[in-house]
Amino acid sequence: MKKLLGVLVFTSLMYSSFSQVSLTVNTNNRYQQIEGFGGSIFYYCDWLVVHSRRQQIYDYLFKDLGATILRTGNHYYNENVSNPFIDKEATVIAEANKRTPTDVLLSSWSPPATYKSNKSIYNYGTKATLDTNANGKYVYGSYAKWWYNSLLEYKKRGVAVKYVSMQNEPNWAPSYEACIFMPKEQLTYDDSLKRNVKVASFGTAFSHVYDTIFKYKDSLPMMPRMLGPELFGIEKAYSPNLPSYTANMDMTKCYGINHHLYTGGNTKYAQTFVSNLTYINTVYPTKPKFQTEFSTGNWFFTAGLIQNSLIYEKASGYLVWCYSWPNNSTSLVSIQSPFDSAKWTNKNGYTVTKTYYAVKQFSKFIRPDWRMVGITPSDSVLSASAFISPDTTQMSVVVVCNSKVSKTISIDSSIGFTIGSGKLYVTDSTRNCALVDTYTAKQKVVLTPMSINTFVLDRAFPLPITISDFKVNLIANNAVSCKWKSEIAAYSPFSFIIEKSNDGVSFKQIATISSQNGVTSYSYTDPINTKSNLFYRIKIVTQDNKSSYSNVALLKNNPESRSFCIKPNPARNRIVLTGNGLKKVSISDVSGKVMFTKSLNADISENTIKPTLSQGVYWVNVVFEDGSSQVEKVVYFP
Repeated sequence: MKKLLGVLVFTSLMYSSFSQVSLTVNTNNRYQQIEGFGGSIFYYCDWLVVHSRRQQIYDYLFKDLGATILRTGNHYYNENVSNPFIDKEATVIAEANKRTPTDVLLSSWSPPATYKSNKSIYNYGTKATLDTNANGKYVYGSYAKWWYNSLLEYKKRGVAVKYVSMQNEPNWAPSYEACIFMPKEQLTYDDSLKRNVKVASFGTAFSHVYDTIFKYKDSLPMMPRMLGPELFGIEKAYSPNLPSYTANMDMTKCYGINHHLYTGGNTKYAQTFVSNLTYINTVYPTKPKFQTEFSTGNWFFTAGLIQNSLIYEKASGYLVWCYSWPNNSTSLVSIQSPFDSAKWTNKNGYTVTKTYYAVKQFSKFIRPDWRMVGITPSDSVLSASAFISPDTTQMSVVVVCNSKVSKTISIDSSIGFTIGSGKLYVTDSTRNCALVDTYTAKQKVVLTPMSINTFVLDRAFPLPITISDFKVNLIANNAVSCKWKSEIAAYSPFSFIIEKSNDGVSFKQIATISSQNGVTSYSYTDPINTKSNLFYRIKIVTQDNKSSYSNVALLKNNPESRSFCIKPNPARNRIVLTGNGLKKVSISDVSGKVMFTKSLNADISENTIKPTLSQGVYWVNVVFEDGSSQVEKVVYFP
């Protein structure tokens, strides 16, 4: 029998039956490479760029979420130098890139009216398509040149387009901006006009656009990766479906398949999409696949659908539709009108929704260029996916618990990926992508019912070196002291690499210190110019390039940051919560059952609660005004 590298065994016990549930990750089985997660800004971009709280919203969407792909619409409708809406799109894209490197996906809803059969960018429910010339031929060449000129317009505004989707939903005839393309030039019945109409070919138009862009690619920031055909949905029975389109395309010019999910399943149950998602991967096993628009259903359904797209379709990218829309629970950040702040329902004029945190469980911890690896649950109540970094030093495991009762799991490391340290982030009925605890191998963890759980794991290597007493302290307003001790069984040269992070997830190297024979105490001073909280860790690297990590040390450098503490702890008869902007508290027992909830006064820094609880250990979850949350453990005596 061949050895399986990288086996992680997840052991889960049901409280009701204590039956064992295991998940096995095999890093020897590699699947799709991740391109990224993200969303769209096609509508309400003009609201976002003038919103008085836009910098906060930008932080949520482009910094905290971890998204790396931004989809927008090709608004080069007037073919003039002045294009105010493109200016606004470019502003949002620039704000995104200030916070994280962001790839742009440009989709077209309609070409200019000049190139449309009905002389309008709107379809009005008909199957309006490309126009024809005096000889009755479709204007594929003019359409392709318009696409190239569009890319130049975005370039002028500092926007480099990485992905091009030639036509949004070419098989859908809405009232808004659209342009119908069939798999080939053919007659199709127009329900609105009550007659057959001839429609242009998607495959022919696709090749014209690709060829024109490729011809002039040296004048662009990059040669965009062409995606298609971005259909309305994925249902096999829907006509025309994906294979009927791609059968009439030159697929050597198509980098990846993209689509939406408005057909192919019941929007209340993520599992109903599995058959069609599996079918797409069967038809296109080697092409990157992208879900580029969908925002229907609640937060838990969204998580299940993302998970299923990754597992069954082997999707490389997943984008939501409602990125920042008004009064919309499926939008990640629901904004209120910037033009009438008197009617805002909260002081910020926006709300971070539960769906935002469900998406964050994936987008924050699964990075571009990571690969999905094999994972096999022995109980269908747990849906799991696993992803490994290119250098194989990190792994993220996402477990969606569909159970109606709590599960207790532990992760036992084995050959190939030995867990050194990790963290667990949870979104459930009371927590929003909350850092629940640090994680070590074989530690038992309770998964609450209907929850999303992301394990962020660092690989450990067996080294004869240990780090202890790693601490960080602010020694001045602009300097941080990092101190630690190291012991080694037998001396050989090695290095300490000091790494720093703003969020405790993405770390960057800031210094390297070489070991010294006989020296056990080390230190480093980091000059800083921020008032934000900072995270530090130390990576030990030996001469043969083996490595391991220390614990993560937190520097609390922002007195106004969203955090709270429990004083005293253990608590007797009452619990005192200290912190700023505390909005709501819930207390759960170790099984995840919520035992107590109460609204808090966000305007005071100390809230006292008197829950009716038995003696024991509980989880205290506090939700802040901005929608963020924090969980702390308390020992309670009545």
